Amino acid sequence: MTDRRKLIEALVAGDGASALDLLGDAPTFHSPVRDYRGREAIAPVWEALVQVVEAGRVTSLVEDGEEAVAAFTARAGDRPIDGVVRAVGDPIADVTLFVRPLGALLKSLDRMAALLA
Repeated sequence: MTDRRKLIEALVAGDGASALDLLGDAPTFHSPVRDYRGREAIAPVWEALVQVVEAGRVTSLVEDGEEAVAAFTARAGDRPIDGVVRAVGDPIADVTLFVRPLGALLKSLDRMAALLA
């Protein structure tokens, strides 16, 4: 199993610390709101993310070369969500998260803001 796949599965399962350990030296995380550069910036965001996104399950994962893309389902509070995580590089330098629907995303952002405050 590649580190990209391990990172995706850890992040979706709610293990942000293990996912963080798999990042390369100068990673970037592209969230639905903004980009975070470096482990110090990413760590608190992922810590909050795994508290907001619960019961995650990877439903599809495709790897090609140095890229892995996975679709997942989860819950954000009382709302179901769907998402995609993309991890690129060896070592992993770039991670992107997409989440839908908008209503659940907006509610999740409010909760994350409170956790990050």
